[in-house]
Amino acid sequence: MRFLSLAPLATALLVVAVTAWWTSGLSERELAALEDAHEVEFLPGDLVFQDLACGERCDLIRDVTGSPYSHVGFVDVDADGERVVWEALSNVEKVPLATFVRRGAFAIYRPSAALASRHADIRDAIAAMRGRPYDADYQWDEGAIYCSELIAKGIRDALGEDLFVPHTVELGGHANRVHALTQGRLTERTRLVSPADLARSDHYTRVVDLL
Repeated sequence: MRFLSLAPLATALLVVAVTAWWTSGLSERELAALEDAHEVEFLPGDLVFQDLACGERCDLIRDVTGSPYSHVGFVDVDADGERVVWEALSNVEKVPLATFVRRGAFAIYRPSAALASRHADIRDAIAAMRGRPYDADYQWDEGAIYCSELIAKGIRDALGEDLFVPHTVELGGHANRVHALTQGRLTERTRLVSPADLARSDHYTRVVDLL
């Protein structure tokens, strides 16, 4: 990386500055500097993954899926040219990319050429779900919706086919706790698509992982 030639003190100061941006808020200029520091760029259509600090629920997501990714969003550019992320968090909404990144470290995954060519269609399909409440029970239905479900269904609705097929998961020793957290709705018969499923697919390639 280009910053390897900096003096150790300057490198340390850069790391401190980048960390401060994540915790205190990012302007677009600062976000661009962050991209430059890591020699990456957020592009429309990218998926951006995070490990949210949501306590036991995120701990269980990590343990059950075998992945540090507990949240995912879809990068876009709005009509004003601001980069945003579509996500299902408290509900389906778009937030400034700077706001998303401020929550903590991230990983960027880039779509295949075939998916990138359908960016506008996928974005429109995701935007059509705007306002739906977050699904804390992880059900594959059309009411409430969770983060990776939003992405998988947006792609499905845009392409007319399921690139990400919902599947059951093994809960193992976590079954009783998951049952309690989801009022018995999430079981080993529940079909879902996790953030890890999106990251492990052949349709996206990792660009950078800072988690």
